[in-house]
Amino acid sequence: DPSKTGTATVRIYTKNKNDEEPKFSQQVYTPNVDENAGPNTLVTTVVASDKDGDNVRFGFVDDKTESGQFVIEEITGVIRLRGSGISLDRDKYELNVTAMDDGACCPDGKKHIHTSTAVVVVFITDVNDNKPVFKDCGSYSPKVEEGAPNGSPVIKVQATDEDKGVNGQVKYSIVQQPNQKGTKFTVDEETGQVSTNK
Repeated sequence: DPSKTGTATVRIYTKNKNDEEPKFSQQVYTPNVDENAGPNTLVTTVVASDKDGDNVRFGFVDDKTESGQFVIEEITGVIRLRGSGISLDRDKYELNVTAMDDGACCPDGKKHIHTSTAVVVVFITDVNDNKPVFKDCGSYSPKVEEGAPNGSPVIKVQATDEDKGVNGQVKYSIVQQPNQKGTKFTVDEETGQVSTNK
C-alpha cells in the first residue's frame, strides 16, 4: 500500500522579552536658537521608539529633566529653554539626552530596563542687536594743514560691535549733511582711516 500523509496545524506562541533598547530617530540633533530667545522657547523634539512596544521616557544624563539653560519633557521629548534666567552667551550648547524604556512589554520586563543616548547640539544664532561704538570718540581732535595734498591721512577712527560673526563686522562711511555737495574727506570702509579728498 502507498504511504499516507497527515497534516496538522500547530500554533507556537512566543513570549515577548524586553531585549530591545530604545532607538532615537537620529543620533545627533542640531537645532538653532536665537541668542535673545525668551523663557520656555521651543528648542527641538527628540524622538525614540522601542521595538518591544515599551513606553519611552526622556531625560538628560543622570536621569535629570533640567540641564543648564534647558529642560526636557519626560513623555514627549520636547526640549525648551528653562522658565527663567536665560543667558545664552555661548556659540553652542551640547546636551546628552537619554531614552529609557519602562519594561511594560512583558511580565519580567522591568528587570531588564534599557537606555540609549543621543546628542543635541544647540547652535545659538546671533541677532544683530548691538550698535557699533567708537573707541575714544570724545578725544578725536584731528587737524589738517591748509593745502595738504589729496589722500593725506587725517585720523584713524575705530569702532567695535559686540555682535558675533558677520553682524559684528564694522564698515566705515562719511555721512553727508542735507544739501551738502561732496566732501573734502574720505574714509577707508575697512580700516577707518580718514584722508583728505580735494
